Parts: sequence; structure tokens; C-alpha cells
Amino acid sequence: MTLVPAGVSAVIITALHPLGYAKVLIQLGHEPLPQYSAKELLWRRTRNYYPSVLSYIKHIKSQDGFFGLYRGLIPRILEGIVGSIVTQNVTEYMKEALPGKEDVEDSEVQKFIKSCGMQTSREVVAKIVATIASHPFHVVALRSMAQFVGKEELYSGPLVSVQEIYNNEGIGGFFAGLIPRLIGDAVAIALINFLSELVNRYLLSEKEHKAYTAAACSVSF
Repeated sequence: MTLVPAGVSAVIITALHPLGYAKVLIQLGHEPLPQYSAKELLWRRTRNYYPSVLSYIKHIKSQDGFFGLYRGLIPRILEGIVGSIVTQNVTEYMKEALPGKEDVEDSEVQKFIKSCGMQTSREVVAKIVATIASHPFHVVALRSMAQFVGKEELYSGPLVSVQEIYNNEGIGGFFAGLIPRLIGDAVAIALINFLSELVNRYLLSEKEHKAYTAAACSVSF
């Protein structure tokens, strides 16, 4: 990854960080805002709803100010850049190591299984290596954002966060939650590639359309 793509990646991560921050708080079950009542669109029945992501963002801003929306941004940027660099390099290596040529004598089902399996294997290996390499930054970013719940200041900066985690948990603390993340990524990649290969091989005939199949399938995950 050159400087330009890395810079673009950093800008995108920065722009979307408030949304990701609010998502983390929602996933943690933090409910600082009360539910509100509204009528359903179709049946017009009154129901209670949780506040939207934008409401969470406004709440964070009201508590910590504008720059409070970017708590944990630096490790998040580092996670994205490191992950992208490792993924790109490992993917290129895997393409050379596992070219995945089809045998003309194979049946259609065998070709499908080999193509899907080879593509999935390459992507899973690349994703696993990239996730392991970038996971420490992921842990620091999550803990920096999560401390909003208790109004703590243990993870007030990247270097302080690293020292805090290492002093209390050792090296293993930087890889907390790694296994479930790896399993989730591997399953998602396998399902996306299976659907993509299925659509490309049996439903689409235009080559230019096939390039977007994987991206379209990934939206479901």
C-alpha cells in the first residue's frame, strides 16, 4: 500500500469513525437515552423504539464535545492501514502459491468446489494474518471507546493504553477476543465466496458484472 491509498483509507476511517463509535456503544448495551414511542408505518400501532445511531452521536458530542466523537481514532486508523497492507501482501503471495488452475476433465461440480475452495482459502489465510497483525490496535481502539460508558480515563491515549493493557494483562491482553473474530471472519468469507461463485457461474453471463458480485454478496454480512 502506497502513501496515497493509505491516506485515502485514513480519511475514510476518520469520516466514518463517529458512526463506528456509536455502534460500539450500542453493541456494549449502553443505553444512555430513553426509548421513544412512535406509530408503525404500516399497521399504525404505537411501539417503543430505541434511539438511532445519530441520536447516540449527538449524545456523545453533548458529553465530550466534537473531538470526543473521535476517541480511539488513532489506533483505528493504524488497524485499518496495517490490516490493508498485510492483506494485500499475503493475497499476492497466496495467488502465486495457490494459482488455482481448473482441470478440463473435472465435472462442473468439481470445478465449482475447487474454484470456490481455492478462492476462500486464499482470502481466509490473508484475513487471518491481517487480523492477527492488526488486532492489538483493534483492542486499544475498542477499550478507548468503551470507557465512555463509565467515564473512565484509563485509556486516554494510544501509548497510555498500550502501557495499561501490558501492565495488567501482559501480551495476551492485546489479543483478547481474537478467536471469535477470526471464526466470524472465516465463516463470512466462506459464505460470501460460495454465493459469489454460485451467482457468477450459473446466473451471470456478462464478465463485467461478475466483478461486483462479491461486493454485492458482502452487503448481506
